[in-house]
Order: sequence, then C-alpha cells, then structure tokens
Amino acid sequence: YGSPASNTCRKRVMGPSVTEGPITLLRQVLDAGLPYFGICFGNQLFGRALGLDTYKLRFGHRGVNQPVKDLATGRVEITAQNHGFAVEAPLEGSHTSPWGPVRVSHLGLNDKVVEGLELRNDQGDLIAFSVQYHPEAAAGPHDAAHLFDRFVQLLEQGGTTPLEPPARRTDRPVVVPDDATGAAQNQQG
Repeated sequence: YGSPASNTCRKRVMGPSVTEGPITLLRQVLDAGLPYFGICFGNQLFGRALGLDTYKLRFGHRGVNQPVKDLATGRVEITAQNHGFAVEAPLEGSHTSPWGPVRVSHLGLNDKVVEGLELRNDQGDLIAFSVQYHPEAAAGPHDAAHLFDRFVQLLEQGGTTPLEPPARRTDRPVVVPDDATGAAQNQQG
C-alpha cells in the first residue's frame, strides 16, 4: 500500500503509519460523502485519514473484558479488543479536519486511550464514526450492538443522522440474574 516491503522491513516500521493506500482510499470515501464505520484497525485508519497521529501502546489491549465509556451517553460497554496501536487525539474539544470537526466518542477506562472517533459536518450531522474495539464479537456481552443500528441508520438517511443516538433495540435477548442465587435466564430486553 504505497510503501515497498523492503523499506518497511529495513526501517522496522509497523502499524498504521505504513498504510497510505487505505488512508488515501478512506479520504476518497469521505470526499464522496459515503458513510464510514471503522472497526479496530479501521479506527486507526480513520484517525490517520482525518489528520491525527497513531502510536504504539506499551502492552496493547487484549481480551474480552475491556471497559469503554461512550462519552455521548455515559454508558460503559464491556468490549473485546486485540490491538497494539491507538489514535492520538484531544480527549476534550475537537480536531478540525477537511470534512468537519472530529471528536473522541469513546474512551478506554483502564488507561484513558481513545477508543472511538466521530466526524460531523458543519451542521452537526454525523457522517462517519469508528471504534477501536470489536462490537461484532459475540463471545460475551452485546453492549455495543447498537453501533450497527447506528450505521444502518446513517446509510438509510443518506449519510447523515441526528445528534441523538438510536433507541436501543429490544428484540435481542438480554441475560439478567434470576434471583439471589445469581442464576441467569434469557429475557427479551
């Protein structure tokens, strides 16, 4: 993707800094006004496409129990993660990009690492977003399943969506404690 393998190996360059091809493509997607939902590495590509830097984490984020806070709702999601790099972005305020303001949407509670970004146009409409974790992972909690509903809503509305997050779906089973024994049962949420 724009960097010969020999240069990459010789310089020992790793991570999203060697992905100019996908970043150029993502910028073309944004120029065309197409919706974008980046997952995991897609968050890092999104950040770099928007002019933000990335950096290597000392230990990385691994596992299925990483707490992440959605800054718009205050809700904490338990997420599955497997990455060694992160986006460097201002945790408060916004960053200016050619497509509009970018802000951090999700924050890792263990180490305050950027776990999500959102891009809005000048009217405040959401046009693209990303998360650093795996909302599609089905090994455990489904706390982040609403993100796919949000992306479908963005597609249905032609690339813009209101500021409010979509209503939480109620057609998915929710596991709740049965009683003081802690036994769990499936219920419709």
